[in-house]
Amino acid sequence: MLEDITRAIAQSEVRDGVIWLLMNVPGLPPILQSVHIIAVAVLIGTVGLTHLRILGFAIWNQSPSTLISRYRPWLGWTIGVAFLSGIAFVIARPARYFLNPVAGWKLGFFLVAIALTVFLFRREAQRPGAWRDVIWATRGLSLVAVVAWIGVIFAGRWIAYVDYLYWDE
Repeated sequence: MLEDITRAIAQSEVRDGVIWLLMNVPGLPPILQSVHIIAVAVLIGTVGLTHLRILGFAIWNQSPSTLISRYRPWLGWTIGVAFLSGIAFVIARPARYFLNPVAGWKLGFFLVAIALTVFLFRREAQRPGAWRDVIWATRGLSLVAVVAWIGVIFAGRWIAYVDYLYWDE
């Protein structure tokens, strides 16, 4: 199935247009990569701090409720910017992402991290102070989310270096 998706994208006119843009717009690839990395940094910085606060490791002078209400708008925007800035590279080199196990790890870590983050943020939006209800469960979810966000960071950097991870002589 992934091979079919890869083949469809590789043979599409959209891919030709994206490759043309990446090759002919001066500075576009590093600009898109920089925007992507900044968006991921802002995303992880805001939600990561919130999870670390729930775990008791950061920003002790503010409640998780305050952080969640402050950072909730950043969640959607940064996910959107990260997606839009990264999709050009996926379209330009679909095999690098669809057939790369490290890209699959990044997606898996991201889905876990975002699902837990959205769950905690939504629960808090519906009932302020909900993070305190079952504190051990909330802290457990935050711990898993932090580990998943770290996985997103490492897998994102290692996508380009998959040959070093799966090197056959």
